[in-house]
Amino acid sequence: MNNERNLLKLLSDKECLLASVEAVKNAKIHKQTAESTAAYENYGIAVSHLILSTEELTKGLLLYTQGLGLDVRNISGIHLFFTDHIIKHRLATMVSMVYPMLQLFMGIIYKMRDKLHNPDLEVEYSENENALLNGDETKIEAIFSDISEMMDWWDEANKTKTKAFMLTIQEG
Repeated sequence: MNNERNLLKLLSDKECLLASVEAVKNAKIHKQTAESTAAYENYGIAVSHLILSTEELTKGLLLYTQGLGLDVRNISGIHLFFTDHIIKHRLATMVSMVYPMLQLFMGIIYKMRDKLHNPDLEVEYSENENALLNGDETKIEAIFSDISEMMDWWDEANKTKTKAFMLTIQEG
C-alpha cells in the first residue's frame, strides 16, 4: 500500500491535467450546491459548499500547474495543499489576492505599452495605478488593507463549515 500523501507524485503530468478538469468540475458543482442551498436560507451549509468549492479549485490549480509540466510535485510540503484545510484556505486567499493585483499591474503595463507605441497618446491612470506608480505608501496600504481580514475570514469560515456539517448530522 502506497502511503504517499502528495497526490502530484501519484499521477503523471498527463493524469494531473485530466484530474485538474475533474477538480474544476467538482468546484463548480459545490458552488452550484451552495447557491441552491442559500436560496433556502441554509447559509451555514452554503458556506461549507463554497469552501469545498474553493478547495477543489485550489487542488485543480495545483494539478493543472503540474500537468503543464511545471515541477511543483517536488516542492517541499506541497502535499499539505491536499491534506491540510487551513493551508488550502491560505492558498485560495493568496490566489484571490493575486488576481486583483495582477489586474492592477497589467492595467499599468498595457497603458505604458500603448504610450511607448504611440507617444502622443494621452494616458490616464486610475487613482490606484497612480498610487503604485508614485509609491504612495498610504494609498498602497489602503488598496491592500483587506489581506489580513481575508485570512481571518477563512479561519472563521472553516469553523462555520465544521459547525454546519455537525449540525446537519445531528439534525439528520
